[in-house]
Amino acid sequence: MLAQEERNSNGDSVWLNLDYSKVWAGRHTLHVIADWLKIDANSYDQINNLYNAGRTKYSLGLGYDYAISQKSRISMQAKRFEMTDKATLATGRDTKYRGGSVYLVLNYAF
Repeated sequence: MLAQEERNSNGDSVWLNLDYSKVWAGRHTLHVIADWLKIDANSYDQINNLYNAGRTKYSLGLGYDYAISQKSRISMQAKRFEMTDKATLATGRDTKYRGGSVYLVLNYAF
């Protein structure tokens, strides 16, 4: 049987994305991208199947779009990030991560 929770105990999540872009020569667009993510305690992490004690992530990167035609576009993005997970009973201390990500997307409008 399911019991209704008296109050919502899940942590709040805030994500902010800033993207400054400049169109160059009509078909080319350059981007400077910054992200900030803050997750409060008691948020469920589906990847690791546990509740985390809080997470903060910052990322900064560059992007490029090329308009192949009026209906299609290719986009590339590369970002570096730093992330901190707050200590849990399992870890005993904050865990810090550094890494990067690369995206390549092809869009086509039907």
